[in-house]
Amino acid sequence: DQGRNKMAAPTLEPINSIFEYPQIHCLNEAKHGMAKDFLKAQQDGDFTKKLESDCDEQLLIVIPFNTVAKVHSLIIEGPSNGPSKIKLFSNHQSFDFTDAESKPAIQEITLSADQIKEGSGKSIPV
Repeated sequence: DQGRNKMAAPTLEPINSIFEYPQIHCLNEAKHGMAKDFLKAQQDGDFTKKLESDCDEQLLIVIPFNTVAKVHSLIIEGPSNGPSKIKLFSNHQSFDFTDAESKPAIQEITLSADQIKEGSGKSIPV
C-alpha cells in the first residue's frame, strides 16, 4: 500500500542506560550498595556479580529512570531455588515492604526454575 506511511518497529535496547544509578536502592541486600554495584556491573558487561538478601528470600529493589520508559522484558538468573515470584510497581518515590504487601502491583510474574536457570539468558515478557 504505497499511500500509507509505515511505522518502523521500535528497537529494543537495554534499559540500564536510563537508570538513575545514584538513586537506586535495595531493601534486604546482603551488603549496602550491592544492588547498585550489581546493576552497574551488568551494564558494563560483568555478569559475575551476584545480588543476595541478608536475611530472607525477599529483596525490594527501587530503580528510578531518568526518562519515560516502556519495559518489554526482564532477564533474571539465579540458582534453582531462586526467585519464584516478582512483583512490578511503577511511579513510587519511596517504597518499602509494607507498600509491596498493601499496594497493587502493576504485574506479578511467577517464575519457573527453567526461566531463571543461570546462564540461560531467557527473556521474561512483562
